[in-house]
Amino acid sequence: MAQRLVWLLTLFPALLLASVIDTWKRAEYFATRITVELSMNPRIRYEEVYRWGDSKFVKVFVPMEMYWYRSVDGTWSGRDTLKRLPVNILDLEDIALREVEKATPVVEENEWGYKLEFSTEKGDFEVWLNKNGIPMRIVREFHGIEMKMIYENWDSPPPPKEFVLKDHRFSNELAFPEEVGRVLACLDWFYISKEDGVMIVKGISHGKWVEIRISGKKLKGSVKLGVFYLKTDDEDILKIVTGER
Repeated sequence: MAQRLVWLLTLFPALLLASVIDTWKRAEYFATRITVELSMNPRIRYEEVYRWGDSKFVKVFVPMEMYWYRSVDGTWSGRDTLKRLPVNILDLEDIALREVEKATPVVEENEWGYKLEFSTEKGDFEVWLNKNGIPMRIVREFHGIEMKMIYENWDSPPPPKEFVLKDHRFSNELAFPEEVGRVLACLDWFYISKEDGVMIVKGISHGKWVEIRISGKKLKGSVKLGVFYLKTDDEDILKIVTGER
């Protein structure tokens, strides 16, 4: 009897963890959230988020108004018309959900819900969830960058997907070439700025900082990328872009 009790007590944390993660994966909700990113280029975003299981619609109000929608069929982004992206958008919640499956998290239960702590090669994570698996706060530290996503004004279930999406136009025209999507897909974290008509992407790839410049005009030392030109000193990214990897 005593051995069985010890076995059950040992098993309980694993069962609790599996239940918490499963509830989080299936969560459906509406919330407002603030994202703070502390890096060489500090940023803050204010958003509304609607999540229906694997589908998510996000309205970004700060720093600029734009929308994105992701489902099993792909991702669309834009303002007046949402165009298809050649790469999926993953927010901090999506990344944390993906990475928690690769880790051995520590789960702590309290009166308001659960706290998960875990680490992978994509960073150190802390996730606070309420009893229904809806995020309250998510924090990631990654190569000196700290990102905090703070949720407020939860509502579950969210309004029907058809009602939320009905006032938005969607197009299967690509927002940018697939080659650019391949570039962004190989970065673990990045931010984009513009300078004299040149898109400047600074990010982290395989643990190192990289800078990529993309332009409609030829740049010194650039390679052709569809109708664009790309310039970077990172050999691994060049190989990905040119199809050598």
